[in-house]
Amino acid sequence: MEPAGGHLLLDADVLYWVRAPELFILPIGETTASSLVSDANLPVDWTVRGDRVYYLSEPAPLTPPQLRTVPRTGGASELLAQLERPAQLVAVDDSGVYWFDYEEPGQGPRYCGYESAAGIQKYTFTSGAVPRFAAPEESVDMLLTAAERVIWASQVGHVWSAPAAGGELSL
Repeated sequence: MEPAGGHLLLDADVLYWVRAPELFILPIGETTASSLVSDANLPVDWTVRGDRVYYLSEPAPLTPPQLRTVPRTGGASELLAQLERPAQLVAVDDSGVYWFDYEEPGQGPRYCGYESAAGIQKYTFTSGAVPRFAAPEESVDMLLTAAERVIWASQVGHVWSAPAAGGELSL
């Protein structure tokens, strides 16, 4: 089976990829891939932390995506949050899951078309709340967590970071 329809992700033990509507895994050293989850319709992005895979998935075309999680070993996925706007890029740390969401002009009543509505959101593990974490001034092209910071890069090459606990941004 060849990867198609998305990017590859490799951690210390497993190669991950999407062939909609499934997210596949191939443990290093093995020759047979298996389906990790089969409800990843229109997958947007995914990441791995500890024993969990976190992913953004649209349940149907032109519907707001969902933030979901599934054990790395497979099983039933769990809905963490129903999102309000299109989303991409996902990162995770010990406190929660982050993603970049944005508005798409002209896509109907659920989209306002205001670029200022774009933001980095955070699903907080302890409360399940989804507060806006940051409001980037430019479209985000990369998002990651490292050393208790959330780091993102814009499409024009600016790199920003903020403490994962919240606080002042730095460029």
